[in-house]
Amino acid sequence: MGNAGHCACCCCICEREWHKNQLVAQHEDGSVLLKFSSNQKQMVFSWAMGFGDSVTVIKPERLRGSMAREFQIYKVGAKKL
Repeated sequence: MGNAGHCACCCCICEREWHKNQLVAQHEDGSVLLKFSSNQKQMVFSWAMGFGDSVTVIKPERLRGSMAREFQIYKVGAKKL
């Protein structure tokens, strides 16, 4: 999972242990790459969605697709308001 851009959450991600097997790297542009393995798909999905469009899931592809679909549903619903 990688951070798509600069956000207030970057420090939060870097300073916290999210998972015992995590790897965290902060890049020069301020983005953060967080890698970890988990069998808790729904929990990871909910956690990542909490970052809104500031997060980009790189792998697994299934989670990336689920998030993209959810954001699309949200955007369509927001336009109707």
